[in-house]
Amino acid sequence: MGREVAVLRDGRLVQTASPAALYRDPVDLEVAHFVGDAVVLAGTARDGAVECALGTLPVRNQAGDGEVRVMIRPEQIRFAPGAAAEVLGRSYRGPDTVVQLVLRGDDRAQVTVRTFDQQLPAPGDLVGLDVVGSVAVYPR
Repeated sequence: MGREVAVLRDGRLVQTASPAALYRDPVDLEVAHFVGDAVVLAGTARDGAVECALGTLPVRNQAGDGEVRVMIRPEQIRFAPGAAAEVLGRSYRGPDTVVQLVLRGDDRAQVTVRTFDQQLPAPGDLVGLDVVGSVAVYPR
């Protein structure tokens, strides 16, 4: 990897940034999915925060207030006490495990967690979820 990466779409330059900045703050959701896994939820942004199915989260980019799509990287999501989601399955990937969940309640969105935890919930278990750090939001 170089110090700077350029992303082209349909022959046009859409973003140039360091690998870390590109992963953390992609210019849009297409770039977010191109450079890595992303959990995308509906939300409402206001005053530097966004309300979504995973709670009220700090926003690190400017997308304005109103209805947005929230992009969270799977490694930002941690298991917590509670029953916000049901475990659908697990995929072991060497040092980490990817856990697929479905949110309970009205949203029923699917969420992926990438974890290094050794104690993992089993399919069918109910778990709470917390988000570590800020998230990126994009207009709907």
